[in-house]
Amino acid sequence: MIDIKNLVVVGAGQMGHGVGQMALMAGYNVTMVDVKDEFVEKGWNKIDEGLKKLETKGKLPGGKTAAEFIANCKKSTDLASAVKDADIVIEAVIEKMDIKQQVFKTCGENAPPHCILASNTSTMSITDIGKESGRPDKCIGMHFFNPVPLMRLIEVIYSEHSSDESISKGMEFAKSIPCLRGERYIAKVLKDRPGFICNRVTAPPQIYQNYVFA
Repeated sequence: MIDIKNLVVVGAGQMGHGVGQMALMAGYNVTMVDVKDEFVEKGWNKIDEGLKKLETKGKLPGGKTAAEFIANCKKSTDLASAVKDADIVIEAVIEKMDIKQQVFKTCGENAPPHCILASNTSTMSITDIGKESGRPDKCIGMHFFNPVPLMRLIEVIYSEHSSDESISKGMEFAKSIPCLRGERYIAKVLKDRPGFICNRVTAPPQIYQNYVFA
């Protein structure tokens, strides 16, 4: 399996910049991508702020400074170009199937053949998201929880077509991402079902609570 060095995060919002920050702290090269420069800049600034805050508390790994970590974070609004050297892509755009499918299609057409395409969706079908990618065996789910720096759990999800190798590489990558509250807990999800594990378990009581107090 190829070593992962270059990560592209698509979507610079709350989840995207959280993933980006922790991946930088793990030593990866990160490219943040969004549809507008202002969105990318906002996400990049959030990462910079987060790193500087940790620096003041002496919590950055390896004795490095925030400036040293953020130097490995690029910004882009051109997804096709950004993924040319990617080893893994994590999609963290809004929960709309057509947008996610377009992201995967663009990545599938432009990323290297070995590149893994992961979706951070919390509920949508990984199989459906990756069906236009041209590489369904490389498509997986990688569901981080909010806020990424503090929440230890990551779900790594099989689609109907994910290869064991892709899942293994996704698990390896997820385990390498630090958490400020301790070691990561990585859950391998074998079936592509709505809500996966965590949200599937918590949804029924939430629905009942909404019904009772509506």
